[in-house]
Amino acid sequence: MRVRRPLVWFAVALVGGAACATIFEVPFRFLIAAFVCTWLLGVLSIILKKRLPATGLVLMSSFFLGASIYLLDAYVSEIPDSLAQHYTGDAQRPVKLFGAVAKVNPAAEGERIGFTLDAEAIEWNGAYAPTEGRTQVNWHEPDLSLQPGDSVEVTGTLRDLKGYKNPGTFDYERYMHRRGIFTRMSVQGPGSVTVRGSGALSWLASLQQAIRSRGLEVLSRSTRTKDARAFVSALVLGERTSLSDEMEDWFKRTGTFHIIAISGMNVGLVYLIVSLALTPLLPRTRLRVAVSILVVWLYAFITGGDVPVVRASLMLTLVLTGYYLSREGDFLTAIAFATLVVVGLDPVVIEDIGFQLSFFAVVLLATFEPFFEWWNSFVQQKVKRIPRPIARELSLTLFASFLVGVGMSPLVAYHFNLVSLVFPIANMIVIPLASLVLAAGFACLIVGFIWLKAAVVFGLVAEAFSWMIFATVKLCSMVPMNSVHACSPPLWVLGLEMAAIVLVWWRISRGRKLAVFAALSVLMLTTAFVDNRLERPILRATFLDIGDADSCFLEFPNGDTMLVDAGFSTRGFDCGEMVIAPFLWKKGLKRVDTLLLTHPDNDHTGGAPFLMNNLKIGRLVLADISQTMAEFSDILVLADERRVSVHTVRAGAVLQDEKDIRVEVLGPPPEAANGRFRSNDTSIVLRIVYGQTSMLLTGDAERKALRFLCGLGPDLGSHVLKAPHHGLVSSFSKKFVEFVQPEFVVISGRTQRERWNMRERLSRYASMCDVAVSTQYEGAVILESDGHSFRLKTARREPSPLL
Repeated sequence: MRVRRPLVWFAVALVGGAACATIFEVPFRFLIAAFVCTWLLGVLSIILKKRLPATGLVLMSSFFLGASIYLLDAYVSEIPDSLAQHYTGDAQRPVKLFGAVAKVNPAAEGERIGFTLDAEAIEWNGAYAPTEGRTQVNWHEPDLSLQPGDSVEVTGTLRDLKGYKNPGTFDYERYMHRRGIFTRMSVQGPGSVTVRGSGALSWLASLQQAIRSRGLEVLSRSTRTKDARAFVSALVLGERTSLSDEMEDWFKRTGTFHIIAISGMNVGLVYLIVSLALTPLLPRTRLRVAVSILVVWLYAFITGGDVPVVRASLMLTLVLTGYYLSREGDFLTAIAFATLVVVGLDPVVIEDIGFQLSFFAVVLLATFEPFFEWWNSFVQQKVKRIPRPIARELSLTLFASFLVGVGMSPLVAYHFNLVSLVFPIANMIVIPLASLVLAAGFACLIVGFIWLKAAVVFGLVAEAFSWMIFATVKLCSMVPMNSVHACSPPLWVLGLEMAAIVLVWWRISRGRKLAVFAALSVLMLTTAFVDNRLERPILRATFLDIGDADSCFLEFPNGDTMLVDAGFSTRGFDCGEMVIAPFLWKKGLKRVDTLLLTHPDNDHTGGAPFLMNNLKIGRLVLADISQTMAEFSDILVLADERRVSVHTVRAGAVLQDEKDIRVEVLGPPPEAANGRFRSNDTSIVLRIVYGQTSMLLTGDAERKALRFLCGLGPDLGSHVLKAPHHGLVSSFSKKFVEFVQPEFVVISGRTQRERWNMRERLSRYASMCDVAVSTQYEGAVILESDGHSFRLKTARREPSPLL
């Protein structure tokens, strides 16, 4: 039996192995042994001319090889550089770094500049030493502008780059490590950065900077309004810093954000525009394709050469080259070849969301290629007034955008938990208009480099089409239920979608293909809107990693859920939106039965408004203290608007009492109602009992509240203690801990100041319990009880030796 498309099967096995290695923890030595054994058996089968076993064994060996390569590359990418190994630690260290600016990311209104620094030397504790490493610098209140290539001297505090590690949420820390950045530097005020020279860039990078700077100037002087200027600059040059938050929200809610997030779609549009423009001049297909690919790479160059654009350009080049150089012109084989090259260059790229979306979109288009001609002939029969070449390209673009939008909905829901319900209409209008904006923008750039006044004509054309796009996305975003937050579909659902694609590829009738694919798509989408509750004989507490703030998610054996506190919220970061909600959606939950806010401090309530607006909240529980109720006024107004029932509790109340589960309220003290207590001492204190195990959650209780709790004596005894007030010394009571007698102590917090060192916090509790952990070092801390004992798991795992 002859295997059709062997390269496709090899790519599927290799990438499948790498994908499985991202999900399941398998020892590296086992994978190597499995690869060697299956490979040797495969070779033996070939020698013995046993074709069918040989094919299976070779594919199995490819699977194990892909998993092994991924694990090896993932391990290497987590090895820190010299700067991180020798000059950082728990505390922020004042240092002076010398090096070159690699990349600049200016913030809005000049309040802060973020830039990447390639460090060459360091001055630390009065000693000067050469070093090597890349660090992310945040400069607050800057007094000068920086350009890539500038040689600078930077004075500030250096520390390890740590992200929030929570199950199912975006791993910023790993994302930065994969880009070679292991440290973060904070710089305050004017004079902290000194430019010592410039010109450290290569001639190629200098040329890129010159083209981008001149291009931005041309677009700025050729358009009249700020919004149009920002949009055209984002679309043509990838410069998104001037886009307003409102505009970005329009595109996100209408499923058209991919237009301004320069990626595979933009690369495809550039290729399409150039190919159409060259059709009358270059009738030979292969020559036209070659010139179009060169223009695509020029576009990737002037937009900054970001990873998604370069990867999309590389895949397009490889796919088209493989297609036009092969005898059969097989797109699937060309895609397999491109995938092998991209994954071979960077195996960890399989984790990248941009790669997954681009790859999946290309696979969808290639798989449904036979339907494109059918659709094209159908449109040409119905629409005869439009010239055939224009009608063909327009109809295919619309069909492709609809197909990709529908087919990628489960993957988009899995990663972003947001599904646009108006995307078919919005994309059908926006994508053709975006093509016209791109074409006019390119014409504006080309003419503007020669004669700026003539470029204004093309700038005004681009602006006119931009306003049509704004009107479309704004109208679509005003439609009720234009987008919905969805739970992440289970991984088996994504596997089911891949099976549907294989089915479409298979040799069955077109009608059956469409029917089965539609049925499976509906099934996959419905899973995104169904709650996935625990309903197992386990009590699970997840102490989320959200900095020096608090949030603990409780899952009870009967399926009920409770969120105790909701983290902080600042102008640029909302824990509810960025951490807690994604964590819940990834677990398949859209409802929280009880939201309990221990006290009104921002580091406990900041994320509550977003959660109340975007999740179903069964009830809101607050302390029955008039002093704090006034500070909850905004949340109470929101609860009334969302029709969330509000319950107030005092010490002695019971929130739940059924079967083996009991949730008791131990604090705040009754005296707190007289208004003489600080906000922290008014915290709700919970004791949760499940079977023979118990857990004590203390909020930010300080000494007055702890003295009251000590009066309860042996009733405080608990296996798990959430350390009061992030484990700070102001809330440490040896007598209190002796009454609790915990096996596990969890500190929810992170070192933000020198005097709040996390190791000191842990050391105070370490001698009084079996295990003391913090979210700073461990990420999210998960404790599960079966009613007899607790089991500890953490989100952060240090890279272990491969062998």
